[in-house]
Amino acid sequence: MNNDIKYFEAKAFAKDSFNEFFEENEFTFEQSIAAALEDNILPIKKNREVYLGVLVELSLICLENKLLPDYIYYRIEEIVVKKDVTKISDDKDIFLNDIKMISNLLNKKDYSIVKDEIYKMRIDYLLNSLKK
Repeated sequence: MNNDIKYFEAKAFAKDSFNEFFEENEFTFEQSIAAALEDNILPIKKNREVYLGVLVELSLICLENKLLPDYIYYRIEEIVVKKDVTKISDDKDIFLNDIKMISNLLNKKDYSIVKDEIYKMRIDYLLNSLKK
């Protein structure tokens, strides 16, 4: 992934990454989400649009499977509240539609939050230099 990746492309990369770990490498669901996030850490740190695309896509996957890791939950909650489209270049409508979908799924409260303080600290550390 390079710095010119757009929101929609970042979502596709995140989904492909998750599927690769889950289906091809036979990781568990939780391992696949974590691995997909880490697989995209460098591009995420370089580009806010990639960050949004990856986090939104992984959140949708998690919510559809009714299992949301806390390290994603806290970040997506902030994204849903802000709805900041200023970092999205071409895919603003897709982003806003995704945020609406996530908001609806979060409001249903039909999911479990998986707490993992150690992994949450790891993700916080890996993303600490992210420019918002």
